[in-house]
Parts: sequence; structure tokens; C-alpha cells
Amino acid sequence: MFEKFTEPARRVIFFARFEASQYGSPGIETEHLLLGLIREDKLLLRRFLSDPNAIEKIREQINGQVEVRPKTSTSVDLPLSEECVHILGYAVEEGEIIGTGHLLLGILREEHCFAAKILKGWGVHIVVVRGEVSKATDAEAGWLHHHTLHNQEAIPTTPLPMAGAVPDAETAKRIAEAVWAPRSTDGPLSNVVAENATLTSGVWIVTGAHNSDGHHMSLAAFIQKEDGKILRLHQETLDS
Repeated sequence: MFEKFTEPARRVIFFARFEASQYGSPGIETEHLLLGLIREDKLLLRRFLSDPNAIEKIREQINGQVEVRPKTSTSVDLPLSEECVHILGYAVEEGEIIGTGHLLLGILREEHCFAAKILKGWGVHIVVVRGEVSKATDAEAGWLHHHTLHNQEAIPTTPLPMAGAVPDAETAKRIAEAVWAPRSTDGPLSNVVAENATLTSGVWIVTGAHNSDGHHMSLAAFIQKEDGKILRLHQETLDS
């Protein structure tokens, strides 16, 4: 199934896995998928949300209704819930190549799930979303993915461990920091910090931040465990 997913859509799944681990959930639920979508593609959701603060309020809404348990180890492979499996199936039905918009449609089609109820409560309607998503003729064209391109950099030459592989989370973090630093700041390297590293399907997902002069930038790196290859870099300047 996942060979039909664009890289942004796959990152939504990775981020959903990360969110589930942060909540200590035994599996990936629809609210984690929604949070993964927010992490990857805020601008997509903001297109359909009239309240400019809705993104932050959605997380608060989830926090208020979901039990937070001790964090799950990143070495544990969390399964998708039945509702999430349905959502991915619906997304596949919505297009030949699956982007973030198709995942949003999948969530809305699983209408009784927690994430769909949240979105409907904020006035997100499937007819409107489908109309906008259908304007994109393929996964690389149209507004659906164009707005993400300025945040994605060319894959750099990366310092790799001696063994060629990335054996643990600390190694993945150090690699990410080495790649982020020259691209995020001209100041001290200590301003760039890798905070979390999660291994999912052979890929280390490293998230971190760069803080400087009152500005906060969220960073992500996707590093292949087998050979240390940098699959993707992502950065996003957050509102202060």
C-alpha cells in the first residue's frame, strides 16, 4: 500500500507513530494520525479552519480527552488501530498517488472516529476538502504539496558513523545536529538541539529545535538506519 504514498504522506504516518509513543498509547489511534498530519502539513488544515488558533486548540482538545500514560519506548513497533487502517484504505480510494490531502479525506470518511469528530466540530467538511484535493492532478503539483517545497532542502553530504549504519538514537541525533547546524544558524551550534529520535520501518525520525533571538524553528530529519542516508530534511519557523 505505502508505495503509493508521497513522502509527505509517509511522514504523517511516522509522526503519528511518534505522537502515539509520546502519549504512551499501545497503538496508533486516529487522534495520533491527526496530530501527525498537523506536524507535517499545518497549511493544509489551516485552509479549512476559520479560527487561526484552531491548530493549537485541537491539540489542547485531544490532551483534555485522551489519557496520557508513560511514554512508549521507541524500539516498540506500535500497530495501527482498526479505524486507522480504514482511514488509510479510504485514502487509497481517493487517489492514485496518496498525499496529505487524501489522508485528511480518509479521516473524514471514518466519520465516527475521534479525529473526524474533532475536525467536524471545527467546521471541516468532506465535500469542501474533496473539491480542493481534486484540483491537484498529481502528488507533485498544485497547492496540496507546493507549499511544502520551500521547507525542504537538497540532501546534503552527511557525516556517518564508522560502521556506516546508525545503530542507536544518540547516533541519529548527533548526525541530525551536524546536518541541521550549518543550515539553521550562523550562531553557536548549541542553539540547535536534537530532542527525540524514533526508529520506524528502518528510518530514524529525529525531531529537534533551533532557538535564537526569540525565534523558534522546529526541525526534523529522516535518516536511513541501514546506511545513514539522509532521506529528507524539514524545518518550520513557529510563531512566537
